[in-house]
Amino acid sequence: MANQVRAGRIFLLLDGVQYDAKGSFKVKIGGTKRSPIDGGPNGWQGASESIDNSKIEGSITDRGDLALKDLQSYEGTVTVELANGKRYVQAGGVQTGEIELDTQEGEIGVVFEGPPIDENLSA
Repeated sequence: MANQVRAGRIFLLLDGVQYDAKGSFKVKIGGTKRSPIDGGPNGWQGASESIDNSKIEGSITDRGDLALKDLQSYEGTVTVELANGKRYVQAGGVQTGEIELDTQEGEIGVVFEGPPIDENLSA
């Protein structure tokens, strides 16, 4: 029987090093973005295309060996692996969010943006 797990566990890796993902993450794959060309009273006249950035956004849990300044300036490969076997790889990702540590929860919000994501589906 096929794996019926759809959601839940998530793994965040930065250049292959696993971080403690917390809660849910949002993944925007980027790529071709189409916008309508409105001809006013003449109506639809087609579409224009542009390339949209990818975005990976969520929170991680602080730990003793995590330097906030390194996280703030991170540039590299960001990988998100899901419980359902999907893997999203953002090569050339850059941390663009404002790094803030919530000391009550030990939580740090992160936002990585970059070129379109390579999506690897589960087998």
